[in-house]
Amino acid sequence: MASAKNINKTTRHFKNRMQNYTALIIENEPIAADLLNKLIHTHCTQIEVMAVCNTIENALKQIQDYQPVLIFLDVELDNELGFDLFKHYPKPSFDVIFTTSHQEYALQAIEASCLDYLLKPVAPTPLKKAVEKFIERQKEKIYYKQIDTLLQNLNSPTREVEAIAVNTSDMLHFVKVKDIICIEAEGNYSKLHLVGKKSIHSSKNLMEFEKQLSSAVFFRSHRSYLVNSTHTKWVKREGGYQIYLTDDLVVELSSRKKELFFQTLQKQGIALL
Repeated sequence: MASAKNINKTTRHFKNRMQNYTALIIENEPIAADLLNKLIHTHCTQIEVMAVCNTIENALKQIQDYQPVLIFLDVELDNELGFDLFKHYPKPSFDVIFTTSHQEYALQAIEASCLDYLLKPVAPTPLKKAVEKFIERQKEKIYYKQIDTLLQNLNSPTREVEAIAVNTSDMLHFVKVKDIICIEAEGNYSKLHLVGKKSIHSSKNLMEFEKQLSSAVFFRSHRSYLVNSTHTKWVKREGGYQIYLTDDLVVELSSRKKELFFQTLQKQGIALL
């Protein structure tokens, strides 16, 4: 029977600036899965295992839910091969470290592709080496993504920022500005509400985002909210003024800023219903 063992997330604070990476383990042998999970927790503290799956079918759901950047993939599962995962992800966005009990023909193919594998039972030293190589690859990806974001903004036909890098407690997110519905203050930090009812928490405060984003589009509707005016659906008075946004988000509009907000909408060519 397919199953997934969800792993409780460790609470992390913004003070901890170490980059962390989400991972899954796909392994049909409970003892081997438990050993690998414990070794990762002990020796690879930057890796956060979100779930342990024993079939490809179950792993597909967990990949969808957690969007891992690394998967530890057993080559031989019950009645299927770990390689079957690539039928569903021919061009995966995640890295893979293979695990296997056998010195078999598949290892030649893995080695020829310059990919990493671990022989079971997994030992700490090869595990740490494989994870260190993964982290170095991730750093290169992040750097090139930062450069790509810079060039995208420099080449913007509107001369406005089109994408931003958002530093969270455990990773760097690259976010398209048009996908930001609003940004909510959370003390000295901020919560970005994104299209698709997604959200991420940032160590930046609201004022920093206000300086970074276009004042022609983003409006400080209230001391706690920075709103992307292009996502406005309507404004309603219910005691105070409320702005109704994409994905059923509702934020406050200060009464003294109401007229200025309407002017911003007019400049954007937005007609409220």
